Amino acid sequence: MIFGDPDKFAILFDIVEEWNDDLSLWKNGVFFIYVDGIIIPSTLNTFELRTTLAVFNTLEADMFYGNKIYLPKNDLIEMIRGYSVGCDEPFDKNYFIELLNKRVIWEISGCELEDQKYFVFVIKDSISESIVWSDPQAGFHEKTLPIGTVGYIAKNIQDFLAANEFLTTRKK
Repeated sequence: MIFGDPDKFAILFDIVEEWNDDLSLWKNGVFFIYVDGIIIPSTLNTFELRTTLAVFNTLEADMFYGNKIYLPKNDLIEMIRGYSVGCDEPFDKNYFIELLNKRVIWEISGCELEDQKYFVFVIKDSISESIVWSDPQAGFHEKTLPIGTVGYIAKNIQDFLAANEFLTTRKK
């Protein structure tokens, strides 16, 4: 299933039945994030989808609106870089955690992508929305999206998961 436009921003995931045990609680499959046609991660890997997709169940489509940040976007990107992969410049980690808690910055990469050194964040305030991502070979990138793009895709994923129950049921 693909949610969004891969040429702009999209999430793709699907269960691979051959990677699953009939009685297992785990749901193994594929998961990709697309930004400007770039596929994250760039190689095929097994993802445990219940864990990977849980991050999308925490998002409300309009949860970011009204949040105000007074830092330039480049400063936020540098904070993300420091938080994700470390950097030479010190930064206020507590302030960064506060921004995560206030949902000004939202981490969508999850553990399995991060284990592969891919980090994906949404930066959002009342006037802009951006995807910031890294890959192990090419460093950090940023793409500005129309307001509401990520929330719309997350809501569609939530609706799909609720209607299909394919991540909650076991084979019998």
